[in-house]
Amino acid sequence: MPEDATGGVRPPFHVRIAGVSVVALPRRNSRAEPSEGCSEVALLDHVLLPVVTEADARATCDALRPHLDRVQRVTALHVIEKGGGTVDKAPLDKRREDAAACLAVVETRLAGEVPVDTRTAFGTDVVETIFDEAASVGATVIAVRPRGGSRLVQFIAGDTAIKLVTDPEVPVISLPEVEGE
Repeated sequence: MPEDATGGVRPPFHVRIAGVSVVALPRRNSRAEPSEGCSEVALLDHVLLPVVTEADARATCDALRPHLDRVQRVTALHVIEKGGGTVDKAPLDKRREDAAACLAVVETRLAGEVPVDTRTAFGTDVVETIFDEAASVGATVIAVRPRGGSRLVQFIAGDTAIKLVTDPEVPVISLPEVEGE
């Protein structure tokens, strides 16, 4: 990684780790520069923002907010995971209500700062559905906020974040944590 004038390591925008391409936005006050060949402006033109819960939507919007001056449009997405032959996790009406509430948080928090579209999608594979929706809306990047949890929780949940960056169909960026999270 490049070093800054004080000898501290600056985070790059784009790295490859064990053959996996990862793009990360530095904190807004960072002195990091985009890596060679990575156009930050084009990358952030149309951000697909997957959100899971209302709390996640708030935290994800807060993480994206410092970068909104470089974003032209946001499409917030909530994926309702279908059982694929098994019983769904909750009644469909309840899941639609939850999706609408989650997406309303994004609309409210980003209103007036950037145009926001919202979408609810259904699928048996959340990652595949996210990529399908990104293609459908013409997103230039998918922005995710790392979600915590133990290794066991990540393993049981299928670790969607790892699946997103392993073989992305469009660039995936990891939003930095907001101070105080």
